[in-house]
Amino acid sequence: MIEDLLKFRALQRVLAQVGSASKESTNPGAVFIAQQRNDDCALQPLGYAARLLAWICTVFIPSQRASFAQNAIAIIAVACCTLLWGTRAIPVTDRDEPRFAQASRQMLESETLAGWVIPRVGEEIRLKKPPLIYWAQAGTVAAATAGNTAHDSIWMYRLTSVIAATLAALATCWIGRAMFAGSVGLLAGLLLVVSPVVVMDCHMARADELLLAMTTIAMAFLWWLWSRHREDRKSGVATGGLPLLPCIGLWIFIALGVLTKGPITPFVAGTAVIAVAVARREWRFILRIRPFTGALVLLIVALPWLWLAVREVGFDTLRAAFEREVLNRASEGAEGHAFPPGYYLVTLVVFFFPGSLLVALAFGRLFTRAFTIPNAAAHSLSFVTRTRMRLFSVTGCNAEIFLLAWCVPTWLAFELIMTKLPHYILPIYPAIALFTARAIIGGVRSLPTKVNAMDRFGFGAWLVVGLCLLLAGPALFLVLQARGFTTFNAPSWPLLHAGTPGLFAIASLATALAGALMMFAWKMARDGAFVRSMQYAIPATVLTEMALLGVWLPQTTWIWNTPRVVGMMVQDSKRTPSDVDFPRLGAIGYIEDSLIFTTRNRLDRLHEADLGAWMTANHGAYLFVPSAMSVSLSNTATQSACALREVGKQRGFNYANGDDVEQTLYHVTQLLEAAPRPQP
Repeated sequence: MIEDLLKFRALQRVLAQVGSASKESTNPGAVFIAQQRNDDCALQPLGYAARLLAWICTVFIPSQRASFAQNAIAIIAVACCTLLWGTRAIPVTDRDEPRFAQASRQMLESETLAGWVIPRVGEEIRLKKPPLIYWAQAGTVAAATAGNTAHDSIWMYRLTSVIAATLAALATCWIGRAMFAGSVGLLAGLLLVVSPVVVMDCHMARADELLLAMTTIAMAFLWWLWSRHREDRKSGVATGGLPLLPCIGLWIFIALGVLTKGPITPFVAGTAVIAVAVARREWRFILRIRPFTGALVLLIVALPWLWLAVREVGFDTLRAAFEREVLNRASEGAEGHAFPPGYYLVTLVVFFFPGSLLVALAFGRLFTRAFTIPNAAAHSLSFVTRTRMRLFSVTGCNAEIFLLAWCVPTWLAFELIMTKLPHYILPIYPAIALFTARAIIGGVRSLPTKVNAMDRFGFGAWLVVGLCLLLAGPALFLVLQARGFTTFNAPSWPLLHAGTPGLFAIASLATALAGALMMFAWKMARDGAFVRSMQYAIPATVLTEMALLGVWLPQTTWIWNTPRVVGMMVQDSKRTPSDVDFPRLGAIGYIEDSLIFTTRNRLDRLHEADLGAWMTANHGAYLFVPSAMSVSLSNTATQSACALREVGKQRGFNYANGDDVEQTLYHVTQLLEAAPRPQP
């Protein structure tokens, strides 16, 4: 078994050296440790620290005998390192996250049914997404704070995304074990929880990870139904509906996907069903999953909210929101996010790292096994003829055709949609992880073609991407620090913790170790040892993301403007935003939504013409305006019988719009008239 899992020449030397002891061992991790001790040319540059880390890497060696519970423990442990680590250190991130979090907070604070039906940010109705994400975040925060939102924090709202992504990885692991083997399920789950797009999204309280979980669990039910249908076909009993409970489970999670992000989950599952039915000419499968029962389940789950929402805001408001968020985004680039077709193909190498190492070759393997043709035709005909024959073939592996149907239709649809963001194709990431993991475990001999010079060039590009991800955090931090832009002595709220020398030393060591492991992973990939390559690449990615999200990014204070603004207010007023009498903030220029969340909805977005009236009505409040307005602001304050006291200046960078921030914070008070002079 060991020789089948770890195919590289160095292992043969180890087996010859350790003799019968290695043959009796059923633990591939033990053999891996023995090989590490003898592979001096690989580990000598790292010393004892790398030897320890290499021992830790044995958790990433797929084992055929591991149970689902053991796989789940490994996935949850890695998820804690990548998804949970840094959620408390990174401040609220503009612009979507504070909108989701504030709407969820207001739901939890609401004492009416309408407050739980219609999400709101302040008084503005927010119907960009259905309500399930707000309900889930409100429930998470209620559990963490015992229902008292005065004690909440942004990391509590992010817990929903962390839990959802972990559930998606566990569902991916289950599908992989059911399709192939435990090793494939474990590796696919690990590739999902370390991919940068999932990790970054879990550090923002948004709906996409919940959508990923609902869709992946729905596809797990669909795979069980598809495999059961194919078994029934072989036994000649494919009549009537499939078992009721799995069908209901499928439709429940599709309905929950609708309540999470509208039509995405039904589209992914629906196109997969149609694709497998067309590819295998299994039209009866569409009826066997009980679509009429599914329609009833959808109505039971989604109709109550729709009815209550129509009663609160009217049908026209809901229709306008659907047209704006679904139809308009499909036909035009919303919010400046229009990209040409091919965007997701190009960016996959970054956002699915390190699994992107073998995605292209794995997809070729997936296609050839999903549509099989006779061996004689495979060797004697041209590539175009073989491809055409495969597309019309009705034979092939059930697992591969299912993954192809899960991935390709949704991918093509999102490539054609004008508005593109990296997380839009998250619902098909589990499918990509599964067929990539299967190709990695299968090794070189399972690939449709031999690894050639072009593939090795791709491995080099993969290494460059990995090193860029590795060095991005420390490079940004060091450049800003050298220019004096990263300061730690300014007040902040929530507190931006100043990094200690020990913390930076640990982060630097982690970065160095990750770089060395990444180099080893690239070398193993060039030699065709893909399993071994992932044993290095996955820990390297974990270390990279922990250092980036736990140290480098939180310490780059130049981009975290909101905590520094509110920190000056807290220091000057001796109040915190949780206090009832915390003052209001009027702002021009820098008016991001993170200020709304951090000040607990005490932000007033102003125009210059509104300043006089606002200052007159808000004595004791604070004003945050561009420093260039100081002269005109002084004149306006005098005309409004108000006095301005400068609290502090702030410089920074607004990553949400790419503008520099150079503003001043003032305290507004009433201008006291001069007391009359006493008469002699």
